[in-house]
Amino acid sequence: MRSAAYGRRDGVLSVHVSADSLRRCLIGALEKNGLPYEEKLGTMGLPSLDTELQIAVQSWMGTGQLKTKGRAGKRELSRVITDMNADFRTGNYETNRLPCVIYLVLGCVMGVVVVNLAFM
Repeated sequence: MRSAAYGRRDGVLSVHVSADSLRRCLIGALEKNGLPYEEKLGTMGLPSLDTELQIAVQSWMGTGQLKTKGRAGKRELSRVITDMNADFRTGNYETNRLPCVIYLVLGCVMGVVVVNLAFM
């Protein structure tokens, strides 16, 4: 299972990521595209595009979301997303498999409950 970034109407959703792997991948993609950045708490400023990326990571669920403030830089952001996906595909970043384990355990518990209810 590999991490991936999926484009959405209001931003980008990355799945199976940790906070550290998303940060490293994003910074690598920004540097590859020659975009200077300023890291702040919860945002990453892109002065050359006159916009900011809002970053929200739910590490325990393995998801991260990137949103742009304003409409500036959509084309550049799509190149950054493409480069992030290429980096994620190399497998150099850790993935978060905790949600898969949780859903597997919950599915087994629900299966046991269904079998018990069926034979009562």
